[in-house]
Amino acid sequence: QQVGFDVRPVQTYKQELALLNREQENNYRLWKQTGDLKYKEAFDTAGTSVKSLTREMKSYMLASGQAETAMGAFARRAYSHAQWIVSGAALSAAIVGPTLLIDKLSELEQEFNQLKTVIPEIHEDQTKYNQAMQDAFGLAERYGTKIKDVTDSLRLMGRGYHELSTTEKLAENALKLSVADNFSPEVATKALEAVIGGYNEQAHAVQFSARVMDSMTSISHNAQVSANDLAEALMRSAAAAHTVGVGFDELSAMSATIARNTGLTGQTIGDGLKSMLNSIHTDKAIKDLQAFGVEVYKVGEDGKKEFRSISDVLLDVGTKAETSGVNIEKLFKDLSGGKFQVTKMAALLGDPDEYLRVLGKSINSTGFTDKQLAIQMDTIARKAETLKTSFENLANSMGNQSGFAHAIKGILD
Repeated sequence: QQVGFDVRPVQTYKQELALLNREQENNYRLWKQTGDLKYKEAFDTAGTSVKSLTREMKSYMLASGQAETAMGAFARRAYSHAQWIVSGAALSAAIVGPTLLIDKLSELEQEFNQLKTVIPEIHEDQTKYNQAMQDAFGLAERYGTKIKDVTDSLRLMGRGYHELSTTEKLAENALKLSVADNFSPEVATKALEAVIGGYNEQAHAVQFSARVMDSMTSISHNAQVSANDLAEALMRSAAAAHTVGVGFDELSAMSATIARNTGLTGQTIGDGLKSMLNSIHTDKAIKDLQAFGVEVYKVGEDGKKEFRSISDVLLDVGTKAETSGVNIEKLFKDLSGGKFQVTKMAALLGDPDEYLRVLGKSINSTGFTDKQLAIQMDTIARKAETLKTSFENLANSMGNQSGFAHAIKGILD
C-alpha cells in the first residue's frame, strides 16, 4: 500500500491459497488413514486449483501493470532507505511467498545465463531467451522436476547441438527417462548423449534419443537391471559396440543379461563389454572360435567375405558350450579380452534365453516411457515439485518483466 499497490487481489489470493493448502493437507491425511481414493482425488483436485490460481495471479499482476508500479516504486524506496533486502523479502512474501526472494532471482538468472554460452541464438535474441526460460519452466512443471535439472540438461545437450529446438527436445527425452525410471536427470542426459554419439546418430538425434529412452525404460522395468546401471553400462560401451557392428538393442540386452547374472555395477559391466567387443575380432579370438566349430565369417550380398553378426556368433558359442563337454575357459578368456572379463562373458553366454527375451523387450519398446510417466507423475513428490516450480516461474516472470531484477542490479552497481 505504501508504494501505491492494490493489495486486495493479493490478499484474496493469499486467503484462497491458504484454504486450498489446508484442504490438501486434510485430504492427504484422510487418504492415508482410510485408503479411500475419493480423498486422493480431492487432494489432486486441490493441487490443480493451486496451480490454476497461481497462473491467474501472475496474469493479473502483469496484465494490470501493477507489478511494474509496485516493483518500480519499491526499488526507488529501497535505494533511498538502503533497506532493500528486508523490504524485498517483505514485499515478496506479500505477493507470492518466500520463493520470490532476491537470492532466488539471482540463482535463476545464473542458471539461464549459462545457457547463453552454449546456445548462440538465445544469446543474440532476447525474445528467444525469454521463450527459452518459459519453455524450461514448462518442462519442469510438466515432469515434476527441479528447474536446475532442466537447465543442466539443456546445457549438457546444448554443448553438442547449439540449436534451441533440438536441444529442448533432447533435454525433454532425458527428463522423461529420468522421471519414468526414477533416477538422476544428469545421468539420463549423459547416457542419451553418449549413446547418440557412440552410434553416430547426431543427424537423427531426437528420433534416436526417443528410441533409446523407450528401450531403457522397458528394460529397467522388465529385466533385473536398474536404469542407472543400464545407463552407466551403455555410456561406456556404445562406441565400441558400434565399431564392431553391435546394434543398440543387442548391446542393451547384453548389458541387462550380464547384470542379472552377476549383480555387477553398470560401470563394471560397461567396461567389460567394451573389452569383449574390442577383442572378439582379434586373430586369437577368431582362431579359437573356428577351432570350437563356430563360423566367424559369411559371404555378403556383394559376394565378399565379411564378419557374421557378433550377436549370432556369441549365441552359437553359448549353445555349443552347453553341449560340447570341452573346457572353454581359454575360449572365453580370448573372446572377452582377458581373465578379468571371463565372468562377464560366461554370464552372457550362459543365459541365451534371457538375452533373447530382453532383446525383444528393447525392440518392441516404442511408447513404453509415456505409459510409465503417467504412473510416476501421480505421486506426492512429483506434484509437490510441480507446484514449487510454478511458484519459481511466477517469481522469475515478475522479477524480470516488472523491471525489479534490473532495479536490483542498479542498486548493487
